[in-house]
Amino acid sequence: MRKLIFFLCAFVIFTKCNYEKLGQYRKDIYNQIIEKHKPVSDLDLKNLSGIWAENENENALFWILEDSMYSVEHLGEKVKINTHLDTLFVYYEGITTTYRVLKLDADSLVLLNEVSDTIRLHKRK
Repeated sequence: MRKLIFFLCAFVIFTKCNYEKLGQYRKDIYNQIIEKHKPVSDLDLKNLSGIWAENENENALFWILEDSMYSVEHLGEKVKINTHLDTLFVYYEGITTTYRVLKLDADSLVLLNEVSDTIRLHKRK
């Protein structure tokens, strides 16, 4: 019985340590990606206005107008957005999601989400 309890405790401690290491590893990768990219200065909602898609040939995913985002999948549903420095904040159903803006120009937008996924979007004309 003591051996069983010992192995269970060892298993719990081992998994907790690995989980904490994984969390730190994700933070380190996120910080490395951020360091490689120069922050976007003067991020303005006016620069984000327009219709955005994954590439020039795909259907639109969403459009931004003033301080709101509209999804193509949920027509008529308005989602509030805001910017601060180089970060885009999306407020949806009581949840705030943040995206680091890595690149923003006349026809492209590159975002980094909270789990270090890079999202590349193109402005539709």
